[in-house]
Amino acid sequence: MDQTIVMFSEEIDKEDLKNFETSDLFIRYKRSMSHYRRLSFQEEQACFVEAEESSPEENIRLRWKVAVHNLPLVIYIAGRFGHRLPFMDRIQEGNIGLLVAATRFDFRREVHFGTYADWWIRAMIIRAQSKEAWNGGLIRCPSGIQRVFFEVQVIQQRLFQHLGRNPSSEEILHVVLEEQQHKAEERWKKTGWKSTDKPVKKKKSPERADVERILIMLNEHVVSLDSSPHAEDTSDTSWLYDMIPDPQVCPQDVWMEVKQRLEEILLELGRIDQCISKFHERSAVIVRHRLGLPGYEKETLKSLGDRFDLSKERVRQIENLELKRLERITGVPRARMFRLIRTAEELQKIVSLV
Repeated sequence: MDQTIVMFSEEIDKEDLKNFETSDLFIRYKRSMSHYRRLSFQEEQACFVEAEESSPEENIRLRWKVAVHNLPLVIYIAGRFGHRLPFMDRIQEGNIGLLVAATRFDFRREVHFGTYADWWIRAMIIRAQSKEAWNGGLIRCPSGIQRVFFEVQVIQQRLFQHLGRNPSSEEILHVVLEEQQHKAEERWKKTGWKSTDKPVKKKKSPERADVERILIMLNEHVVSLDSSPHAEDTSDTSWLYDMIPDPQVCPQDVWMEVKQRLEEILLELGRIDQCISKFHERSAVIVRHRLGLPGYEKETLKSLGDRFDLSKERVRQIENLELKRLERITGVPRARMFRLIRTAEELQKIVSLV
């Protein structure tokens, strides 16, 4: 077995395998990996150069070959990061990062592949750890919110040990802002930042409302809607989702008010339609279809012009003339007519859902 693999395996055996029930699985995985030795820098470069000049299928095969020979690196990094995940899960996520690094690596940088792959392996392990820690991976949360969430969680636990009580949101916010300011000053010292230099764009600091929301989330628990509200009663066949009101279901009293309002609007639109029936046949069709009265589909100027062999401008003139005449007869402004028609359409959708 390669000396490097033995070194990595001994370190993992001492520190991690004692605490995991997957030791047998890991030993089998370690034995299957012992057939692959670490490639030298020249061998890695030769593989990537050959992959660059070959077909796409051969390119993938050669890049994955380099990735397979770097599997011991994943075990070494998995033993140092993401201890909230099971050890074999860390190795699996690290292997995904190793393959991503193999597909993205540029050999022209003249660096070891392991140096580049280290970042991707750690990133995949840490990302999987964040997903698992956030309510067991049931809820997808942006990485920025996760960062603030874990930061507040650590500070809350630290203040609880120091104060002997649950800290308030103001105390947690004060510590969060102080630590962010301290980190910014340390970063500026390392980069040689001065007050006269152009200020560096910093990450947005969490506000009091963000901290309060996160504190509420820390006290919440995810509950399945398929669970029983009375877990101790085995004879109870009800489910939690049966007790949650459906927002799409309209209450009976509200539905009656909606239906009554719809009938009033339809009655008023019916009186307007009776007045339109006294117009010339062509003018009545144009006005009804331009307004979109109940029972008439709303049409464009072009479609009505094609029906009566008129130009769009002539149809618009007839519509404008007849609508002015309709306003004088009914006393209803044109804007109110359109508003009544639109309201009737919305109320009909509500009534149809019940």
